[in-house]
Amino acid sequence: MMQIGIRVLGKAEFMNPGFSMKDRIVNHILRSALKDGTLEPGGTVVCASSGNTGASVAMLSATLGLNAVIITSPKCSKEKMSAIRAYGATLHIEQDYMGAEIRLAKENPNWLSFDQYNNRLNSEAHYLGTGTEVWEQTNGEVTHFVMSASTGGTISGVGKYLKKQKPEVNIILADPYGSIFHQYHNKGTINKPKQKTEVEGAGKEELTGVIDFQVIDDVVQVTDC
Repeated sequence: MMQIGIRVLGKAEFMNPGFSMKDRIVNHILRSALKDGTLEPGGTVVCASSGNTGASVAMLSATLGLNAVIITSPKCSKEKMSAIRAYGATLHIEQDYMGAEIRLAKENPNWLSFDQYNNRLNSEAHYLGTGTEVWEQTNGEVTHFVMSASTGGTISGVGKYLKKQKPEVNIILADPYGSIFHQYHNKGTINKPKQKTEVEGAGKEELTGVIDFQVIDDVVQVTDC
């Protein structure tokens, strides 16, 4: 039963051009790389993604005149695979899609490895953008911020910004069974889960370099349904 006086708000990130919040990190990372010379105009970006980031990289690369090579997992939706191809990107489907990005980047040293799982610009994009919007759009009345995580960039960036403004804000990670985050947060261990998550973009089987548990107050296990 919902308590009287509590408002639950959702942020409509599907209204972004690429239909997800991943547009934010892709725009920030690609433009930063072009600005500092890490990526040359007309160059190639290689990105491992469970779906949304790949679609955003393909879209922004087409807009910026870049080439994109996307590696995704077999559980990526057909709709996102179609969108990636429609934007002109090269698409590979592999079980170890994260390892494939590392391999292709080594084989092609002139390519930019997007590395969304370890790139500090991932969480920075949400600290500068999403976090400020959540704070302003709730008039600073936000008390809890709840979401799932894959790279952990969104919850880490938003959490860091909100806690800077209001330290008592609770940052809650909803983690599907089969993901490592709940186990690590509560027990400090990183044993490989016995089951796999079903929903793309939610949960991870290993820790990422982006997620910051110092700004996460609690991790609650949820089902994929």
